[in-house]
Amino acid sequence: MGRPRKKLKKRLNNNEEEAAASTMQLTSSSRNGYSPIHLNPIQVVTTEKHADPKAVSSRRASLRSAAKRIIQPCQALPCPQQSTSTYQTQNECIGTSVSPTDYVHGYKVKHKSMPILKKIIAQHGDIAKDCTLPGKMSRSMLLEMIIDIIQELQDNDLDRIEEDYLQDMIDLVKEFRSVKLEVDWLLKRLQDILEASRILKQSCMLEERGEIIGKAIQAREKDLERCQTEKRALEARIQTICEQEAACKELLVTLMDETSRIRETISSFKPKVDRFSHSLAGDLL
Repeated sequence: MGRPRKKLKKRLNNNEEEAAASTMQLTSSSRNGYSPIHLNPIQVVTTEKHADPKAVSSRRASLRSAAKRIIQPCQALPCPQQSTSTYQTQNECIGTSVSPTDYVHGYKVKHKSMPILKKIIAQHGDIAKDCTLPGKMSRSMLLEMIIDIIQELQDNDLDRIEEDYLQDMIDLVKEFRSVKLEVDWLLKRLQDILEASRILKQSCMLEERGEIIGKAIQAREKDLERCQTEKRALEARIQTICEQEAACKELLVTLMDETSRIRETISSFKPKVDRFSHSLAGDLL
């Protein structure tokens, strides 16, 4: 975001330098003899991703203060009384002779800004007609700054613009609204972009979290497959052991039955053997 911020900073500084020059021309050439007023340049301080919240808050306050430094001196300067010719009045305020063809709807802006200003007026009408600042020149300066903001939006993508940068522009547009510029349409667009930027950022975070969870799921699936394989191996081993156990039991029963039969047979033989235990002749004689 360094490039777009520097671009806006350069544009705003250029606008304010022009404003200072024009203001000095107005004060030096005015019939009331006002003394020149020097305006300090707007400072748009770049912010790192992990900027300190106090620093961000201070920067935004500085930006609002800078906008006021443009608006308040212009409010303090009375514009010469309107003559019968609108463009003659504008030339008096500017302090130079300019052709009416250099204007868009009576406002003097850079030549490259004229197409955008024409589109703004065609779409939203004269947004500065009720501005509380005196004279077309001071209003032209603010319109030039609005054009700069629109150009910044044209030059940026949603995934590249930072929330703090958008908030700075929102604060600046609110300053314009405070002097009755009809910029609700631009303010709403900036607020909508800020909301979309936050949603996109949250979506990106969720996508990253989803990717992490997806990798964890794949790892757990492999672990589960390994456990299930080991389980099947153990189950097969247990089955083999159970079969061996059953065979051992069956053989044991058979052997025990045979042992019982042997004992019974031996017992049936005992009386016949005991008869001849003392003498084979026995009771023959």
